[in-house]
Amino acid sequence: DRIRYDTPQWMGFYGSGSVGNNSIWDVALNYAADFGWAKFAAAGAWADGGSSQGWDGQFSSSASMLFDFGLNLTVAYAERDTDGTDPWNIFGKVGYQFLEKHAASVQWGRTENLSAKDDKGDTFGLAYVFSPWQSVEFYGTYYLHMLDRDEGSDPDDINVFMAGGRVKF
Repeated sequence: DRIRYDTPQWMGFYGSGSVGNNSIWDVALNYAADFGWAKFAAAGAWADGGSSQGWDGQFSSSASMLFDFGLNLTVAYAERDTDGTDPWNIFGKVGYQFLEKHAASVQWGRTENLSAKDDKGDTFGLAYVFSPWQSVEFYGTYYLHMLDRDEGSDPDDINVFMAGGRVKF
């Protein structure tokens, strides 16, 4: 069970907070604005796992900007406070919307210490979306997942290809 409160928006800022069973709680601050030449959104949050989670707290944040000429940028960072490994993640994406119906992007992410101390995982991704009509999208993506493990096994890289479509009603 959880109780949540969202503040009213003020000059693009708004916040939220919640409390739940087993002493779980979280707070977030968000900002969004349309500058005319670009749209911007950012958020940061802190969550406390209380007595029911295997971690003490976690911080997460992200920011995205969409320029009116089609370029879009996203960055994100997160970290978790645990009793040993303290995993963290960083992510970045550069995309471009062009010819009104097409969008492409390239992204990279790194996660360290998630499964075991000193693990380093990298993900590279490419994506393309074609929107022939406002309610229809076709997409294709490629992801390369790599894990560098200092001790133990040396897992193979994972290649993932996906294609599909979506119809919005």
